[in-house]
Amino acid sequence: MKKYEVRRKDGTVKYYDFLSPFHDGFAAVKENGKWGFIDVDGNEICPIQYQFPYSFKLGRQEPSAFWEGYAMVGVPKGKFLRFGYINTKGEEACPLIYTSASDFINGLAIVRDENGKWAVINKKFEQITPRTYDEIHDYYFGYAVVKLNGLFGFINKAGEEICEIKYKYMSCFGEQGFAQIEIPDTVFDRAYWIDTQGKEYYLYFNSDEMQPLT
Repeated sequence: MKKYEVRRKDGTVKYYDFLSPFHDGFAAVKENGKWGFIDVDGNEICPIQYQFPYSFKLGRQEPSAFWEGYAMVGVPKGKFLRFGYINTKGEEACPLIYTSASDFINGLAIVRDENGKWAVINKKFEQITPRTYDEIHDYYFGYAVVKLNGLFGFINKAGEEICEIKYKYMSCFGEQGFAQIEIPDTVFDRAYWIDTQGKEYYLYFNSDEMQPLT
């Protein structure tokens, strides 16, 4: 098996089974099936003890890295993994209690609890959504689509629901500030849209002019 050489600042050499690219001054390393992190001087900032989760970046599965001062890590608990976050000192800044978790982006992360429900937390590890959801999609242009009981709506960066959770389908928001929606019990000769304030619009398929729904 190929070994990855890390030469430390003090001149000593350590070999790992895997070494990720450095990001924000730290790299993930693997040794004997467990994961941890090293800094740019080759020092291990935490014990090599984690069952490492992976993140999806641009459609590719990659080892988690430090994002905005925290890295997601996981450990086995019973038959399952539980995830939390370590800081750049290697300290577990957040208990490893989640069944899934995302990296921090713009100060927010999306986590799943023991009941399989999703919420948004801030960098104080406080839940900012007033309730949990069956799904929370990634934020696009400041807003995230949520799903609850088979219906969709969206929240802002403060975790606030901007519209009623009532749509059969909802896309993510685009650069122009609109998301496409599917409203129950409506006619099918038009497309429906919603803006970031929760106002609904419709657009006939043979028209380029969007009209307010009410």
